[in-house]
Amino acid sequence: MWVRIKEVNGLRAWWGGVLGLGLLVTGCGSAPGSFSDPPTILRVNSRTTVEIQWKNPPTALQTAISVVRITPPPADSATISATLQMTSMSMPGESVTYIRESPGVFQGTVIPTMAGTWRLNLSIDTTRWHWSRPIPVMVNN
Repeated sequence: MWVRIKEVNGLRAWWGGVLGLGLLVTGCGSAPGSFSDPPTILRVNSRTTVEIQWKNPPTALQTAISVVRITPPPADSATISATLQMTSMSMPGESVTYIRESPGVFQGTVIPTMAGTWRLNLSIDTTRWHWSRPIPVMVNN
């Protein structure tokens, strides 16, 4: 993205550009409840998709919140189970607790113990289908 900057008294007012970039990078001005990254969208079958998105970048020793959206929402209730497992260490995974917020939308919370590469082992069960996938997750310091 290029920003046109006006000349002010012979000098380019680049401070405005620096400030604008700083606000963009830090996320200041973003709406509450907004998401940090684009969603990961995976296909279950010919008409069903699962979208996973983190509300904030997962950070070690802090609560990380993810939202799972099933489109179209299942006619019956769905059950989601998941664990967050560090890929480079042989230690037990952290259990992720998902709660149904609305039809087809679930919010999960987990506290990763260390920074590094993790894997979210996500399983969804309905009365009509079962779906399970490992999804890579980067946890920050």
